[in-house]
Amino acid sequence: MKASNIDIGDLNPLRILRAIWLRPGISRAELARGLGLDKSTITKLVPALLDAGVIADIEKRSSGPNGGRKPISLRINSAYGCVLGLEIQTDCFLATVVDLDGEVLLQLTESFDQAGYGLMEGLQKALSVMKRRMKTLSAPLVGIGLGLPGIVDPHRGMVLECRPFQIAQPFDFFEELRRRGASGPPELPLLDGIPVMIDNDARCCCWSVLSHRRGQSPRNFMFLFGELRSFDSTDTSRRDLSVGFGIVLEGRIYYGDHSASGEFISAFRGAPRDNQFSVTDGEARLIETDPRVRRKVLRELAQNAGLLLNVMDVSMMFVGGSILTYAAELIPLIEEEARRRSTWPTPRSFTVQPTVHGDHAVAYGAAGMVLERFFAVPDVAGVVSRVQPPIPGLLEIRGLRSSGP
Repeated sequence: MKASNIDIGDLNPLRILRAIWLRPGISRAELARGLGLDKSTITKLVPALLDAGVIADIEKRSSGPNGGRKPISLRINSAYGCVLGLEIQTDCFLATVVDLDGEVLLQLTESFDQAGYGLMEGLQKALSVMKRRMKTLSAPLVGIGLGLPGIVDPHRGMVLECRPFQIAQPFDFFEELRRRGASGPPELPLLDGIPVMIDNDARCCCWSVLSHRRGQSPRNFMFLFGELRSFDSTDTSRRDLSVGFGIVLEGRIYYGDHSASGEFISAFRGAPRDNQFSVTDGEARLIETDPRVRRKVLRELAQNAGLLLNVMDVSMMFVGGSILTYAAELIPLIEEEARRRSTWPTPRSFTVQPTVHGDHAVAYGAAGMVLERFFAVPDVAGVVSRVQPPIPGLLEIRGLRSSGP
């Protein structure tokens, strides 16, 4: 069967792709059993996907104790495409390029030539740099993911509020991309034919866990994302701590009713301040230089995190961002406060651990968000998720259109 005869209106090719992506090395027989498909369907569709180049055979595995023919294993062809994940800050950008297996091909942190970049200017600069850097990669770019601070509605492509970029009113990010030359329908901006997705930075950190641990991540967990940021473009040497939480429940990222889940203000903060904690704004900018202030802020953060772990009844929390500089202080405090706030008659175990992606958790997660969408399978209503924009899947973005009417 020719690749052009793949019917992407049929869910079975998508189901097969996702199963292979989740379980690299799976055999045809395992696909049939796991998906409840008859062998004739597998025999028809797997060769088509092989012809399309999206999957590949790998070395034969052992035939098992009874001998017989060795099963041929299947995997996603990582060279079929790559995805760029970006985190844009006011003074720099962080980029991670991954192949379709989620393996890092390129990682970069680069400062801008001047401070105080706006969001669109920062994105334009980052894309210009990455276009040059990615010329040596053999896999073509098939998607771009962008992680942003503040309140982000990924379905409508709206940045509702973003303090670092001084966005106080809803900003139509997708519309601005189109104004600057992007194509595509209203719900999908295409930069040179490549789809763009956005989400909040802390939720991108959740995507980093879900994508990296494909099919094996905890069903319920939280991600504490903390960045030391300067909110004054005239004095970037003084930074305070910006914190957000990502929440995953039953394997799905929780967005809330207004796309604002995880937005954080300490329960101990009294009068309104610029910073998120009970310390004064002047003290908040001393967290890197004054151990007393740092201990107070980290203890307060741990008290809030411990409370959330108990209220949400999750036992796993990941920590990422530049706050990892203080991981040795913060993580034991969170575990202590979580145990202290537990109402269980017997001690509960809480696992708090740093992300494996370090400072690039947002960028890796932004790329992982795109991968998850490429390998998603719509439900019976044809919807992947009510919070995910209807961007093309992997077959569509490489030009394989439905053979149906």
